[in-house]
Amino acid sequence: MPQELFDAHCHVQDSRYGSRTDAIIGRALDAGVIQMICCSTGESDWDRVKALSRKHRSVIPAFGIHPWYLHDRTR
Repeated sequence: MPQELFDAHCHVQDSRYGSRTDAIIGRALDAGVIQMICCSTGESDWDRVKALSRKHRSVIPAFGIHPWYLHDRTR
């Protein structure tokens, strides 16, 4: 029986992935990752994290602000 994996910290919302995001998630699923926590880095990517979690059942959203981006905080 194949090993089921859980990715506890990823950033598949990163805009540098561009149109490859769905393929990246697909490869993770093919490799046995059944769920992944997509960690936001700041307010600027909250919408992308939410959209990915709605599109892919395997993506669990985690909303927060990385310490490097505290200076960008508006809320």
